[in-house]
Amino acid sequence: MSTSPTSSPLGALVNILDQNVTALEDAYAKAGAESVPSLDDLYSPSPLDKDPVIAGYRKSIIAASDHLSNSVGLPFENTQTAVGGLYALLVIGIVEDANIPDILLEAGVQGMHAKDIAAICGLDASIIARCLRYLATRHIFREISPDVFTNNRNSSIFVKGQPVQELKANPEGRYSTPSFAATIRMMNDEMLVGACAMNDWVKSPGSADSAFSLGHKTDKNIWEWYALPGNELRARRFANHMRNVTAQFPNEIIVKAIDGASMKEDEVVVDMGGGVGHAVLVLSKAYPHLKFVLQDLPNQKDPALSFWNANAPDTLSSGKVTFQEHNFFEAQPVEGAAVYFMRACLHDWPDVKAQRIMQRVCDAATPGYSKLVVMEGIMRHVCEDPAIPSDAPWPLLRNYGVAGSGFQTLADFQVLNICNGKERTVQDFRELGASAGWKLEEVRQGAMMAYIFVPA
Repeated sequence: MSTSPTSSPLGALVNILDQNVTALEDAYAKAGAESVPSLDDLYSPSPLDKDPVIAGYRKSIIAASDHLSNSVGLPFENTQTAVGGLYALLVIGIVEDANIPDILLEAGVQGMHAKDIAAICGLDASIIARCLRYLATRHIFREISPDVFTNNRNSSIFVKGQPVQELKANPEGRYSTPSFAATIRMMNDEMLVGACAMNDWVKSPGSADSAFSLGHKTDKNIWEWYALPGNELRARRFANHMRNVTAQFPNEIIVKAIDGASMKEDEVVVDMGGGVGHAVLVLSKAYPHLKFVLQDLPNQKDPALSFWNANAPDTLSSGKVTFQEHNFFEAQPVEGAAVYFMRACLHDWPDVKAQRIMQRVCDAATPGYSKLVVMEGIMRHVCEDPAIPSDAPWPLLRNYGVAGSGFQTLADFQVLNICNGKERTVQDFRELGASAGWKLEEVRQGAMMAYIFVPA
């Protein structure tokens, strides 16, 4: 961390940009790429997307760019952009629901006039042009000639992967696979209803389970609500949203989290709330000498068995992987496991319920042997935090601003909205663990943090 600035804040930000842009271009060149991908091109996934060194360069560039923009912009300009974000969500929702990214994909690089888009999707041509111009102004889509639009790198991730005719013929099948389109529709549908109730809910949090529950006028929590008749499509859409989100994290962080190479033959790893078992599949391939118990609610059993029969049937027949019906608020049935593992579960619950989950595991753990590995994001302080020092150069915010904590702060309000959940700081995890009989022994940093607990 730089503590003695030798230039003006603006000059320092420009230097950060210059150094990291050069490093980024060099890294792509050394990897054999012609250049850093262009914003004008469609997005094509690359192994370089998840390269930690390149990710560091990108983080510094984005943090410095945002800091520079906010430094030179007038307060009204800066805050107007933030407040106007509401319309970005709504406009993206309009074009996604009308399958416009998919229409433009089929149109090709020459793009399509708003009138021709209207003839396919049925919306007013003027509204289409206004929506796409709003987004193109913000680097989502391109306007290549008056009222003629095409996809770019950002908008291309909105496509659903099906021909437009199929999307129109079977609207309910639009979100049958993991995609960012599922996220867009979910945010414009059930999540928006909850968000609109947030202001009322925070004034009286005892009035409902969450803002989501208040907005939907239900006494159910979100998981119970998804199970209600009529919400089947929304439940599938949410599941595919989550699969798409978790796919953005490299598998290596799961492998490194449990340190399985140091474990003995047939030691047991229990994945609590593991869904169909995506994490266990990664772990079982990396550590075939271990045994795994995949735990989740009864409604996950059939999807899980289908998933494993399709991806690794031998692990089920050999007993290396076992599915076990379990509610993690109840007593943990597997006693004395080497590792109890949870990924992106605790943030869905307020402290009192998260403490109960961890207590149930502690009751089953063997002191001096068992460990609890919790994979979650981290809520970093914007200021310096002795618990997790920052390497951000001056004058960047200590959490790298939107580049370092933009997603996490967004996720914090998402889980607050839907289930009164919480993204936690290191100190939050330390205190939560202590309240449930655990000691936070280690924090392994990565795209998702691994919090290693041992019985206190």
